[in-house]
Amino acid sequence: MLLARWGLVVPLIVLEGADWRRALARSNALVRGQTRPVMAIFVLLTGLAIGVALIPVLIGYLVLENVLGAWLATLAIDVMMVSFYAFAPFVLYRRLTS
Repeated sequence: MLLARWGLVVPLIVLEGADWRRALARSNALVRGQTRPVMAIFVLLTGLAIGVALIPVLIGYLVLENVLGAWLATLAIDVMMVSFYAFAPFVLYRRLTS
């Protein structure tokens, strides 16, 4: 629930220049009343990232079975999670502030 309520902290700090305390309070205010849909977006993104990263993970662990396989698997997971969780808050910020 805190991920949903505080999910806009980074865009607020970057785009509005807010300090972290003000960003937490404003993020909470912007998401209030929209907590479930915002939480659903983050859950959906997590599922999507897991689904997309599953193929390289399976190849890494089941086919290569060595350090290269583990590296490929973690690289796939990290790329998917970071890209989704970096992009989604900025899109949500634009939607909730316009």
